[in-house]
Amino acid sequence: MFEEIPTEPACPDRFEVLLSNGQSQHAVDEEQLVAAALAVLRESDFSSAMISLAVVDDPTIHDLNRQFLNHDWPTDVLSFALQDDGSHLEGEVIISVDTAAAAAVELNCTPAAEQLLYVIHGMLHLVGYRDKTPEEAQQMRVAEARFLSEFGWDASFRGGCCGDDPLPLEDGRGEGEVGQTNHSSSAQLSTGSDANVAARLEPKGAKRQ
Repeated sequence: MFEEIPTEPACPDRFEVLLSNGQSQHAVDEEQLVAAALAVLRESDFSSAMISLAVVDDPTIHDLNRQFLNHDWPTDVLSFALQDDGSHLEGEVIISVDTAAAAAVELNCTPAAEQLLYVIHGMLHLVGYRDKTPEEAQQMRVAEARFLSEFGWDASFRGGCCGDDPLPLEDGRGEGEVGQTNHSSSAQLSTGSDANVAARLEPKGAKRQ
């Protein structure tokens, strides 16, 4: 009789993504948004991460802009890096489905595509992409197009998001310096009682992966 040799347990995913959907007016493909966040993480230099995705409406993201970025307007996506030591990342990406729905009408695409782009854009900022300069913006758009294509979307719906003159996302930014404005919001916040933005929202449902 052969002695059974115990096998090593399957290695758990080093990346954890929790999604909360705090609105009920628009359809959300939660599995796709979580998968997009994981796809960006797996191509990053981080070895582990804990990410919160929050799906909210315009009034909620407007309030967050006022509170954290001093911007008195709603935006499509906000991202907050809570911890980044080079190997482990903790952060949050918050998207507005109201803005996604309005943009979809304007761009003649689907709200699902816009929502997916917002999550990819926010995640790219968390893993180190910037878009302050034309060169950085071009790198960002190319990366967005690559990840969108993984989910069957052609990035051309953004009106040339991979071209020389990309159509920017209409969000606010605070990359390490809260209060800067213009495209893509990646606000560096220290951990503390006010840092975990998504956790303080009141989700109607949550999906963990």
